[in-house]
Amino acid sequence: MSVRWLCVIALMCSPGCGDDGAPVADAATAPQADATPRPLVEVPATDGPLDLDFNVAITGEGQNRVGSVSILNSRGAVEIRGTSFDVVTYEMQPWDSFGLTLFQTLAVNQEEWYVIWFYCEDNVLTGIYSEGVHGDAIAYEAATGTCSFGSTPTRVQVQLPATSMLGPRPERGFSFSGGTELSLAEGGYGLVQLGSQQLTIMPFERVDCLATCGDPGWWELHAILYDAANQRACFGIFYMFPDRPNDVVLTYSLTLPDLTDPVGYRTFTANWSAP
Repeated sequence: MSVRWLCVIALMCSPGCGDDGAPVADAATAPQADATPRPLVEVPATDGPLDLDFNVAITGEGQNRVGSVSILNSRGAVEIRGTSFDVVTYEMQPWDSFGLTLFQTLAVNQEEWYVIWFYCEDNVLTGIYSEGVHGDAIAYEAATGTCSFGSTPTRVQVQLPATSMLGPRPERGFSFSGGTELSLAEGGYGLVQLGSQQLTIMPFERVDCLATCGDPGWWELHAILYDAANQRACFGIFYMFPDRPNDVVLTYSLTLPDLTDPVGYRTFTANWSAP
């Protein structure tokens, strides 16, 4: 089983799985004092093509945070806490052992981003994980609806609004030390070098998969990566494995407004610490 496949299970089970593999909702963490300056994250409107190796339509609703869901050809709208978000679904991963397929989705409005994972069992929408950049911790909820998807390559015309939002309060307890390529101060922001661009790491959520997601387990740190000079931002997930104390993995990235993936699957040589 590849590390990337393990990461997919981490997302499906975040922050853990029960004995039968069913997802277990996250417990909220207590807010802490914030001493890190939080700059504006400003991203122009997105309007361009995105090539995917799948196609998907999802219609339904969640039973808690997420309201109505309407996605056709990998784009559409989702209601979160009564507010409409434009969305693009950009990752599909099968979970064959439980007969599920996972769809990772980025939800955007003028002031906030959410990341959403839809669980489809054949043609039925069964559950949703979601997390907000500004304090809505990752959580699972049951859902009802339908899914229709296939492996046909598809070009999607993505349209998302411009965003001007405050940087997230940094998730505490983690640090990276990887020279000029990767650095993160505990309780603050960091830097990552991707090609010729240096982006600010703004971590906002953790997932503890040490005990319930795999062997030997792992940590996830979810972050916004921001290129202020060019007004580009993306979501990405850092993975830390206890048996690999000198490696940090970064993957599952999509950049707005240019709809590129500057990361792919990248392993940095870096020491790391976790809570």
